[in-house]
Amino acid sequence: MTFTFRPLDPLKDAALVHRWVTHPQAAFWLARDAKLVDVERACMRIAADERHHALLGLRCGVPVFLMETYDPAVLHESEPGDIGLHLLASPAYNPVPGLLLRAALTHLFADPAVRRVVLAPDAAGAATEHKAPLAFRTREEFYATTATTATSTKTLPTTATTPTTAMAA
Repeated sequence: MTFTFRPLDPLKDAALVHRWVTHPQAAFWLARDAKLVDVERACMRIAADERHHALLGLRCGVPVFLMETYDPAVLHESEPGDIGLHLLASPAYNPVPGLLLRAALTHLFADPAVRRVVLAPDAAGAATEHKAPLAFRTREEFYATTATTATSTKTLPTTATTPTTAMAA
């Protein structure tokens, strides 16, 4: 299954993202009560931040997930070559478990500068616990696992650790 990616357009795509983040399945994004203007502002802040990017993942030209990447050093300890990742699936899209994560990781690891992807806990965990474990996925782990799970429906394993610094909500 092939996905394409395009940058999120803060004004053009805000209504779509608003529908997704206010849906009950996206409760962990802590935006259930967000107004459209709130989402527009958030999308514009991301677009203006050189260390934070938002892309739409498209299947057959239709947006099916939002992928946010960020510099993980802003929130927690990181290593050179790290990139942070948040995913939000369209409520209407029900893929095979692990498929969107695999698509996002394939896209990110296509950049040779990316050595490890930091999969942050959901916003609710970060906002309440400040100790939620992070998961890391290295390039080597991803490619080794992808070769063996290409036809599997298993979720990709990750290496979990507990950060030593608090995460901002």
